[in-house]
Amino acid sequence: MTDDMSNNSADQQTPPSLDERLSSIENGLAALLAGQSQILSEMGALRTEVGSLSARQDAVERELRALKEEIRHRYVDLRERAEINNDKLDVVQRELRTIGKDMRHPAYYHPVVDTR
Repeated sequence: MTDDMSNNSADQQTPPSLDERLSSIENGLAALLAGQSQILSEMGALRTEVGSLSARQDAVERELRALKEEIRHRYVDLRERAEINNDKLDVVQRELRTIGKDMRHPAYYHPVVDTR
């Protein structure tokens, strides 16, 4: 029974002193402050990264607009060249038709004859 009484007295320890309790609270607040500081630091790094990404996005958008404009100019240039080539092809086709017509109707064809 004496063992039971000694166990009961061990279970009923004296509460921590006010200084110990305040020290525990201070340690907890210091840990919270350190965590808050780390969170704020990481948020600052994220803001910097977002700003950097935003600047890169702006640069990419400017480059994209410039590329679209260049592509549009190239398309117009190629379309104009195609029209010129089609006009040249029309001239060649007309000439070939004329030559074919002359070949089918020899009366209109005047070969050069060597009379020497």
